[in-house]
Amino acid sequence: MWGRRGGVGRDGVGARISAHAKSLAAAGPPPTPTQEIDDRRYALTDLLDDLTGCTDPGERLFICTELARCTAELTLAINNAWNGGGKWLARRLDTTAPGLSGACTTASNRPSQGRRRPWSPPSTRPEADSGSAIDAAARSEIPAERRHTA
Repeated sequence: MWGRRGGVGRDGVGARISAHAKSLAAAGPPPTPTQEIDDRRYALTDLLDDLTGCTDPGERLFICTELARCTAELTLAINNAWNGGGKWLARRLDTTAPGLSGACTTASNRPSQGRRRPWSPPSTRPEADSGSAIDAAARSEIPAERRHTA
């Protein structure tokens, strides 16, 4: 049915639906509510606390994997970009914050290499650049109306 040339039917309904769907996708998602942004930030902080006290290599692996996903999703939400899952999360993150997907991958792989502190909070010194995924997220362009001052 969808494989027919010209969409569904000859009355143009399929073409109109397709055009409308494309315009909605191009417009992006609605802005993420501030409370949701705050909740996502809290979740990241909670995961970082879990990682700090973690001594089990298996637990560290899963905490770091969750940190990567949550960092990516927060970055996309702050930038009003579409979210994704699996490979689409990495692809959307690469489009929204180039380089951050790679930083998340590097940080997530460190527990298997025996590193206990793969993720670190952003530096308070502008000249410092530890190269962590959290630092990269902190440096991503956040629209002025989304910035938190407290």
